[in-house]
Parts: sequence; structure tokens; C-alpha cells
Amino acid sequence: MRCGVSPLPNGRRRRGQVIEARQQLNYAYERFVARFGPVNLRANQRAFDGDPDLPLLLSLEHYNEETQRAAKASIFRERTIHLRQPVLSVSEPKEALLVSLNEQGRVDLDHMAGLLNKPPGEFLPRFEGPHFPEPAIEPVGPTTSIFPGTCGISWRWRMRRR
Repeated sequence: MRCGVSPLPNGRRRRGQVIEARQQLNYAYERFVARFGPVNLRANQRAFDGDPDLPLLLSLEHYNEETQRAAKASIFRERTIHLRQPVLSVSEPKEALLVSLNEQGRVDLDHMAGLLNKPPGEFLPRFEGPHFPEPAIEPVGPTTSIFPGTCGISWRWRMRRR
């Protein structure tokens, strides 16, 4: 059953591949349930004790403890993970900052300007104040940390003056 779940979450698979993987998952699940009962039964959970995929297997069912009945989760019927859609525009500079950090992993003023459809000079002043004391800080690159107990990498920062 585990093998039937692993190909499904990939949002890049074509529709036909997803349908075939879903059919295989349904078949494996039905065989398991017919032989051992719902995955969420205590005996089955104990059988999978220590298995790192147990939470994944338990998520295949919506289990009612009182009736001891399980209903299949939506992964058996529909696509549950979709490709991430890029953000094309935002209305607030703070939103642009969050999108830039999420998509680029850094403050990218050009990307933010494109999202806001404004030049940086128009929205940068909005970042000054107690929450954004210096809007123009850029990472220069990683350096080796000399402090014990750290991850071994720290970042050097360079201030860009206006």
C-alpha cells in the first residue's frame, strides 16, 4: 500500500499517471482492508509501530473510533496536491516582500517592483519605521562561523546606502 501512495503526491505527474497510480492505491488498500481491517485499527497501528510511514498510511482513512468504520480519504478520488501557482501581482509592499522571500529566498527589489508594478523608489519608503529600520540590506554570502554550537555557516550582510 505504501508503494501505491508514494507516486501520487508529485504534482508534476500527468493526469493519466495519477489515475493509474490512484487505481493501484485503491486496489492495494481494498486488499489490505479485506484481510486486516482498517489501517487505523489499533492492531494494525501496532503492526506498523516504528514505521516512519505510519502517519502517511493513517492519513488514507477517516476513522470513526465509536463505529470502528473507516472512510477513504480524498486521495482515493481526486488530486490532493497541485503545482504551486506563482504570484503575479500584489497590492501592498509587505505582500511583495513576503512573496519575494517565499519565491526567491531573499529580498529581490526587481521582483517586488514587478509584483507591485511600481519602481522600488515608490514602495521602499513604506518599509522604513520600527518594523523595517533599514530596507536596503543584501546578503553577501556565507562565511564559516567561528562560534561553537552553531551550524557552521553564518551570513555576512552589507548595508547599501541610498
